Formats: sequence, C-alpha cells, structure tokens
Amino acid sequence: MAPLNGNVKMQCTRCDQGGAATTTTLSKAEVASEYGLSARDLQIINLPSQGFPHILVRESTILFHIFDLRLLIQADRLLLLHIDGLADTTISHVFTYDLQNKLRGERALHKPTSEAFELRALEAALASVAAGLEAEYLFARDDVGAALRELDAQMADKEEVSVHTGLRALLDMARRLADIEQRARLVRGALQELLREDRDMADLYLTDKRRGRRHAADDHDEVEYLFEAYFRAHDAVVQEASALMANVHRTADTVRSVLANRRNQIMVLETKVEIAMLSMAAATVVAGWYGMNTVNFFEESVYAFGVIVASSMLGGGVVWMVLLRRLRNIRRKKA
Repeated sequence: MAPLNGNVKMQCTRCDQGGAATTTTLSKAEVASEYGLSARDLQIINLPSQGFPHILVRESTILFHIFDLRLLIQADRLLLLHIDGLADTTISHVFTYDLQNKLRGERALHKPTSEAFELRALEAALASVAAGLEAEYLFARDDVGAALRELDAQMADKEEVSVHTGLRALLDMARRLADIEQRARLVRGALQELLREDRDMADLYLTDKRRGRRHAADDHDEVEYLFEAYFRAHDAVVQEASALMANVHRTADTVRSVLANRRNQIMVLETKVEIAMLSMAAATVVAGWYGMNTVNFFEESVYAFGVIVASSMLGGGVVWMVLLRRLRNIRRKKA
C-alpha cells in the first residue's frame, strides 16, 4: 500500500552556513514541521515535473521551487530536495556547486562578507536558474545557426528531399526555443510577482528578523535590486528566444514558398509538355486518316501532301495557342 502524501519519503541535502553538507531522508510531514510550513505549501514539492515556478515567503523559511531546484532556505541553513523521476537535474547540480563556492569563499563575488546567508543562498539559486536557461538558449542558437547554413546549402543544391529534412530539423529547433522561451517567461513572472509585493521582499531578511530587526515594508532595496537583476536576465532570454524563433518561422515560411514555387513551375512545365503532345496528336490525326488504306481521291493530287501537312501543322498550332491561353487565364485567376 502506497504511503499517504504527507508520509512520502524524500532524499534531502542539508547545508549550513559553512558549506558543510549532509544527506538525509525526510517525509513531507517532517519537513513541514521542522521548517514551519503548512501541508499546502509542500503539496506539489515532490512532483517529478518542472512544475510552475514560484517563491513563497513564510515567517522563518523561503520556499524556492523553480524547475528541478526545490529549496527550503532559513537564516542559517537550507534544505535541498532531490526529487525522483526528474529528467533533468542540471540546475540543481549547478546550484550545489555555486553555493559551496560562495559559502567557502572560492569565488570572488564582489559582495560584503557580512551578507546574510539566506540572501547568498537565494542569489545562488537564481543565478543557477538563469545560467541554465542562458546555456540552453546559447546551445539552441548555435544549433539554429548551423541548421540555417545547412539549409541554405541544400537550397542551392535544389535537392527537395534534403531541404525537407533540413526544414524538419529547423522546426524541431523552433520547438526547443519555444520551450526555453516559455520557461524563462515563467521564471520572469515569478520574480515579477515578488517585485510587486513589498511586504514579502521585506520578509526575506530572515537573519535580521531572527535578531529582532524586522524590516519595514519599504526597506528591501538589496532584495529588490537582486530580483530586478535576474528579472532583466530572464527577460533578455525571453526576448532573444522570441526573436530567434520568429526568424526561424520566417525562414521556414520562405523555404516553403520557394518549394511551392518550384513545384508550381514543374507543374506548369508538365502541363505545357502535355499541351504540346496533345497538339502533335491533333496534327497526326489528319496524317493518320490520310494514311488509311482507303480510296480518298487525293492520291493523284499534286498539292495534296502540302495541303495536308500545312493544315495539320495549322490545326496543331491552333490547339497549342488555345490551350496555352487557357492555362495563362487559370494562373492569373489563382494569383
């Protein structure tokens, strides 16, 4: 029998202010009790999906849930949740590495060493998410550039089968870009929601709150600057991915138009050949009649051959001109 939702066990990593990490197993009920959260706050924390990015601010805990990165941050420690079934945990790995560097002083951050632990952890989490999305976008942009160059070469070779293959690859990359753009838009929305809530931003100073120095609703400049910086970073990914995706779709539309034009030209050529064959057939009918083994009173005529040849060519030419004019009229109506 499966355990109740609150009793589901989760692999977790605890990390303190010095960067020391320990691995443990906790149930959702134990996490909620230890970190002062309600069951509703943790309802979807263990779902093996990218989920809907959000950041919740509670009295003594910040719940950070963006893609595969699930964190509970307090004034002097944090808990990283490892969710089974996630296809991609790159952001979590980047966060773990970056946070340890921050806490152990292995990277120059241009930040005062007295910066609160929760803000350092929050910045490391936001930086990891931004770095992951930016890396995905850059890889996709390089792949799109290579695909466009290959498609240009295929168009020059006029190999329609290879062009269709390149076009399908390009549209697959457009779907990748759409996914990146959507994910960056969701993170941007989560940050924008926090930027609108002055009280939540002031409550993010957990260390000061623990020391009895609760910030006023308008006293949150450092946090606001932090969120604004990453809001702009994700907005840049959204704008660049949207622009590149629009370029891909325009290119795909252009290629489709060129291919359709080529097919139309081939169809017109085939139609003209068929008209020519029909004209020749009309001309040879007379010759066929004349060549029948029946008495037709033209055998002894001096002018019979010339008259028949001329009339056959004239008849074939008339059929040719009439059908070509009809073809031009049809093309004008479609245009």
